[in-house]
Amino acid sequence: MASIMVTMLLMIVISLIVLGFAQISRSEQRQSLDRQLSTQAFFAAESGVNDARQIVMGELASGQGVPEKDQCSPTTEYPTTKANPTIDAANNVTYPCLLVTTHLKTLIANVPLADGISPSVKLPLEPATSSINTLHINWAPSSTPSTTDFNKCSTSIPSGPTASSGYFVPTSSWKCPIGVMRLEIVATDSLSGSALANSQKVMFLYPVRSSAGAVNQSYAASNGAVIRANCANVTSGCNVNLTGLNGGSKYMVKISAVYASGKVTMTATNGAGNSLEFANAQVQIDATGRAQDVLRRIQVRLPLQDSSATPDYAVESGTPICKRFQYSPYVPVENANDIVGQDHNNPMCV
Repeated sequence: MASIMVTMLLMIVISLIVLGFAQISRSEQRQSLDRQLSTQAFFAAESGVNDARQIVMGELASGQGVPEKDQCSPTTEYPTTKANPTIDAANNVTYPCLLVTTHLKTLIANVPLADGISPSVKLPLEPATSSINTLHINWAPSSTPSTTDFNKCSTSIPSGPTASSGYFVPTSSWKCPIGVMRLEIVATDSLSGSALANSQKVMFLYPVRSSAGAVNQSYAASNGAVIRANCANVTSGCNVNLTGLNGGSKYMVKISAVYASGKVTMTATNGAGNSLEFANAQVQIDATGRAQDVLRRIQVRLPLQDSSATPDYAVESGTPICKRFQYSPYVPVENANDIVGQDHNNPMCV
């Protein structure tokens, strides 16, 4: 009887061990299959984005507007001949839902670090209805920093420029993972020289570690200003409200990143505080991919205007540009050491 009891006990223990290993094996197999199906579903969603992008770019190239798509199934503007949702019928890989819209209440853009090569990001601010009164700006790092790195950000804006210090320090001395955003904005209702000069503003949004909420900054008093941008935590980014935009109903903004790349999100409200939709700026493509029973959904923003088509500078050159000045009509400035890196092929650089 004792032998039988011991044998039964051992059989039960061994059976439990075998069942445990079998469960682990099935779980690992399912996880591996889910990862494979998730990858397939993601690629299917990307295929939907690429199909929609080809249609949108084709319409823009022909001078047409972007056709809206507010239903998942194929439409006249997005037929199966151009946007076929079936990727692999044998393995049930498709993108069952594809949506396209230009009715956006937010503008989102990734801004690369200003390195002299990467261009700045230009965005038109053209509300579909009403006029902009307040522009809400959120400035966040490209990737979520650690709390330790975030705590290196300043809790106040440094004092103004002096002989030994100023608002901006060398790149090697900047410790905050959130960079400074250089924002230029100009009203474009009138393209006359005087109108553009009077409405153009340049400002620097300086990240400050604070939970005080968004800072309200007057548009009229923002030219050349270093503006405090309160950053509450590592995920929420920094926020500024640019108020009193009364220079016109249409604006163009140019955004450059200093110290670190980042992502900017903009929303706008009118004088009554109602959210506005932006026109002629971006198109959002929303695609859902499916691989058997696994779904992946992605959203992509595409600019409706080529950001690189507008130069960042009035004059830009790959080689040095030299200027010589004359302080009287007859006596030129002659100083053998006033030019560094002389170019004997350029008479202005010798």
